[in-house]
Amino acid sequence: MSDPSPDPTPRGTWAALFHQTADPVFLLNPRRRVRFVNRAFETVAKTTADAVVHEYCYARKLSKAVPAAVRALLQAMAPPKEAMRGQVTRVRRPAPPARFGPPWW
Repeated sequence: MSDPSPDPTPRGTWAALFHQTADPVFLLNPRRRVRFVNRAFETVAKTTADAVVHEYCYARKLSKAVPAAVRALLQAMAPPKEAMRGQVTRVRRPAPPARFGPPWW
C-alpha cells in the first residue's frame, strides 16, 4: 500500500536538493536580495524564512526598519564584491549576534 500523502518537495531539481540537504543554504538574486533559505539555515540562524526572504544583504547599509538581530544576520550574509563579479572567494565573518569572532561563519 502506498503512502496516501505524497511528498510536496519536487524531485530531481535544484529545489529538491536545497530542501533536502542538512547543510544551511541561502540563495541571493543578483541584487543581493534573499530569495530562499532552507530549514537547516533557519535552525542555524535561529530565525524564520519569513524574516529574511526578500530582504537585501549589504555589508553596511541596511534599513533601520529591519530588527537589529535580522540586520546583523543580513550583513553577515552579504557577498563580497569579488563574488558579485563572478569570482570565487572565501569570507570569514563573526556569527551573529557577535560583532567580533569567534564563533565564525
